[in-house]
Amino acid sequence: MGFEESIKEKLQKKLEEYVNAQLKIALIGQPGAGKSSLINKLLGKEIFVHSPGTDTTQVAEEAEFDNLIITDLPGYGTSMFPLEEWLEKFHPEEYDLYLFVFSGKLHAVDGQLFQLLKQWQTERKHPYFIVRNKLDDIWDEDKELDELLSEITADVHEKLGLSDSKVYFTSCVTGEGIEELKRDIIVSNLEDVKKAKFVQEFTASTMEDLAQKKQNCESFIKLYAAAAGANALNPIPGVDVGLDMKVVLAMTERIRKTYGLDDPMKWDQYIEQWGAVAKECLDKIINYASEKGLLIVLEQLGKRYALEKATKYIPWLGQTIACGAAYFMVYELGKSYADNCHQLAQLILEKKLAEESKQV
Repeated sequence: MGFEESIKEKLQKKLEEYVNAQLKIALIGQPGAGKSSLINKLLGKEIFVHSPGTDTTQVAEEAEFDNLIITDLPGYGTSMFPLEEWLEKFHPEEYDLYLFVFSGKLHAVDGQLFQLLKQWQTERKHPYFIVRNKLDDIWDEDKELDELLSEITADVHEKLGLSDSKVYFTSCVTGEGIEELKRDIIVSNLEDVKKAKFVQEFTASTMEDLAQKKQNCESFIKLYAAAAGANALNPIPGVDVGLDMKVVLAMTERIRKTYGLDDPMKWDQYIEQWGAVAKECLDKIINYASEKGLLIVLEQLGKRYALEKATKYIPWLGQTIACGAAYFMVYELGKSYADNCHQLAQLILEKKLAEESKQV
């Protein structure tokens, strides 16, 4: 059973909204607080080059990864950029999420900016995260660390006009606080489609990270499966089923990218390092990376679903729609592909964590 034209249009629009959605993150705060190092550590990749010394940034530095846009904004409240001029020039209200990073004393101008951040959070659900970086530099021979952190938190609340906002203490040297910040970004009140961009782009450093990536894949596989089944452009050999192969290929590519397995130059390296288990996973991953390989798998799935001759109904877009073999074929293929990618990513991470534990 096919889809009505109105449903096809809605499914295609939904997929386009997902693919084209942007998450815009602004790095704001004090010069020299380690904003570049923090975002590099948070995402596990070199986004901005870290340069020691005083931050003299005069322009917004931007990096983009598949519609995750990260901008390091220059300092505000300076002779070059008084707050009003900074607001007018850089339009911070246009961002979806703010990382306010500091490592020294706060000033009155910080409180002025935070009145705006609180307003944007209330009006548009644009969350902000207050990060006291360089935790490893916090020290006083007469005080315990917990006491120092409490004093800093109290000062933040006073200077920024806050009462209960959390302060994250991070170290880009030891990695402390990074995972906590990452987890809270994921569970923040960002739109789900924007969170998906963040989850896709960070490099998994814990098993919990991998679980988030698997959950992310499961959500978009349904979307790709519905869109592929709605547009029956390509007949599957041997079965009376058609689907959109471009959508299927885009789905498998996105799954690889989510798990950081989108660089063919590293595939031989994985086999060399981890042997038969890695090769078994990679054989399936590579097969699903081409239209020819996908057609073989889909033909096998199609024959099985043709025997069942069942139309099932699923809740979608606020109504229940009938889905035939094409949807379930692509959905099962996507889940199987995600499982293979997850297995290889887990193997890679386990080996990495084991090596790091030896160095401690």
